[in-house]
Amino acid sequence: MRFLLGANVASPDLRAALTIGFCGAFTTMSTFSYETVALLQDGEHLRVAGYVFGTLLGGVAAVLGGMALGGRLL
Repeated sequence: MRFLLGANVASPDLRAALTIGFCGAFTTMSTFSYETVALLQDGEHLRVAGYVFGTLLGGVAAVLGGMALGGRLL
């Protein structure tokens, strides 16, 4: 990321896609996975279920809400 931001080797759009899109998604998924495994190792099975389903359902609900709001703005 530092290289792409400091060097002039990629277009601004490509830099944004790689640094914001790829790195942002990668670290978010890594954190989600790590926290899930840590809770499992601690024997927190009920919390894992709530965390995983809450995250997934919350994400889907946010997308649906955003799509509905976006549709009203168009």
